[in-house]
Amino acid sequence: MKIVKPKITFLERMELSKIIEVDEYYNKEVVNDIKEDILISNKIFSSCVFEGISFAKIKLDSVCFIDCRFANCDLSNLDLSQVDLTRCSIMTSKLSGVSFHKSILKDISIVESNASYIDFSDAIISNTQFIDTKMIDSVFTNSTLKNVIFDNVDLSKTDFTYVEHDKIDLSTSRIDSVRFDLKSLKGLTVSNEGAVIITEMLGVKVK
Repeated sequence: MKIVKPKITFLERMELSKIIEVDEYYNKEVVNDIKEDILISNKIFSSCVFEGISFAKIKLDSVCFIDCRFANCDLSNLDLSQVDLTRCSIMTSKLSGVSFHKSILKDISIVESNASYIDFSDAIISNTQFIDTKMIDSVFTNSTLKNVIFDNVDLSKTDFTYVEHDKIDLSTSRIDSVRFDLKSLKGLTVSNEGAVIITEMLGVKVK
């Protein structure tokens, strides 16, 4: 599967606080100058780079990220419900507790990040890869996954119930205590160790 990478060309450095002055924030290398709590709403971030940015004092509402790159950022506990992300990469970042409830994600890469407790419930996720990432206690309930790759991901205690997908391969990922239902199990590929975990979960004993 080919993930379309962010389309980023010329970048101009600009303070994040100035986003409230414009509707669209594009071709920017974002500088975080936020010192007090701020609400950013109804904005489009296009072809932007966020590096070493903490979103601790930032609340986002009705925003859209297109062709953006996040590196070494702290997005912990950020509410990104009903947000659109297209052609974005997130690397070596903190995503613990982030909510993508009812969001739409397409052509997304999340690599070497801590995304435990992340919430993808009711989300639509396509052409997306999770690589070398911790996603313990995450939630995918009622989500739709199409062309999604999990490569060396710790999915322990994750909720995969009622997930609609097209043959997910979890053979290289950790699935201890993951919650499945019959719908989400259909078409699933797991390792031999994972098969034992699933059969035990279903109450089947293997001798």
